[in-house]
Amino acid sequence: MTPDASWEDYEQKLEEIIKQNNITAVVHLTALLSAKAQSFPGLAKRVNVEAVEICINVCKRSGVKTVVIPSSTAVLEKASAEDMQIFLDVLDNKVLK
Repeated sequence: MTPDASWEDYEQKLEEIIKQNNITAVVHLTALLSAKAQSFPGLAKRVNVEAVEICINVCKRSGVKTVVIPSSTAVLEKASAEDMQIFLDVLDNKVLK
């Protein structure tokens, strides 16, 4: 994927890879950590929130039963109320319904 790829490109490519390789579990490790996230909050939201949501939804559509998304308190320390609610919705499985 190129830096100028759209979310639709990301979704399509991820879904293609999952289906072609019969993937049953995904570990999502992409994240923008503290210092960089503070310097680039818009990018951090795209990478740390939106990309994770897309990954989870693609996995659900593709029949992947296990999705692991490691995190740390560093990710949540400076989260806005809106971002925190999105994170909690994902944890509560609301985004997947």
